[in-house]
Amino acid sequence: MASATPSLLAVALSLLLLVTTALADKTLNIHAWPLGAAAPQHLAQLSYNAANASASVVSWKPPSPASSDPDALVRVGLQKPEWTGILTSAAALGPEYKKTLVLHADRDGAVYGVGLGAEPRGDGAAAEEDVVDVRVERKQAGPAPVLNKPVVLDESGKVAGQEEPEKTFLQK
Repeated sequence: MASATPSLLAVALSLLLLVTTALADKTLNIHAWPLGAAAPQHLAQLSYNAANASASVVSWKPPSPASSDPDALVRVGLQKPEWTGILTSAAALGPEYKKTLVLHADRDGAVYGVGLGAEPRGDGAAAEEDVVDVRVERKQAGPAPVLNKPVVLDESGKVAGQEEPEKTFLQK
């Protein structure tokens, strides 16, 4: 009986450690990959909490403009074993735009994709300050169809429970 107590204590401590590590913030690196570049560059480092589906920006460094071409395109995404991301204008990563990084997560909280939204800032906004918001969107079940109840027929093939209306004098 004395040997069972240390093993219960060990199990309780390991469960506590498991829960603590699951609730801890994780670091997520977002990369920018200009179409003309050979490899991706570091764009942002995010602190991500899977338990409550929240994230915040730790660091943000937009890619240096390789050319003055306003139509240059940049891939923004995650470098997991394989690349996953989106394609956007290089101008959208500049300080003239208010950016929103959207992290797409599954039901368990694991991030599987990234999106980027950019809207022009107002004329009075300070362009020196780069504004980046982060939003986490979890995968949700799609809408389910609303089905009607099946029609129930009686032995004669008529709708059960529905009586024929009484005929008028002219119909008789």
